[in-house]
Amino acid sequence: PTYTRFLAGLGFLAATVLGSAAFLGWFLYGFSGRIARLEAALATQPDGEDLPRLESTGERELDRLVDALNAAGGRLRDARARIVAAERLATAGRLAASIAHEIRNPIAAIRLKAENALASGDLNRAALALEAMLGQIARVDTLLRDLLNLTQARPLHRTPTAIAPLLAECARLHEDLATARN
Repeated sequence: PTYTRFLAGLGFLAATVLGSAAFLGWFLYGFSGRIARLEAALATQPDGEDLPRLESTGERELDRLVDALNAAGGRLRDARARIVAAERLATAGRLAASIAHEIRNPIAAIRLKAENALASGDLNRAALALEAMLGQIARVDTLLRDLLNLTQARPLHRTPTAIAPLLAECARLHEDLATARN
């Protein structure tokens, strides 16, 4: 009888170990399937894109990880939005510095032309100076209009520009400035 009880206990123990192993195998198989689905959802995301929103798995521990990944994805999206805003602000700062420089030059040319026109007393020279001043004012107006339109998306319209007349005008303005300084 003792030997029979020993064999029954040993059989029960073996059945319990085999049952536990089968249950653990079934549990791990299901758990690894859920993890594989999460990995697949993360792997299909192209580089540089935000993390995808992951669905709940039904497992408490995995759902904690899923929630953490979803929260990290939200923080990543917010950080990227802040980076874009900072880049836009930095670009606006660079543009403002460039605009200030570009406005200062035409204003100096306008002042010089006005002083020369007032000092000369020659009507032809005054008319030429006024034309040059109007050209510089149009340049400043274009710069300011472009600055105001910066916040609006607009298509780029490229047009051919004759470089020779542009360079001739720059040379003439340079000569006028050199003449006025002497």
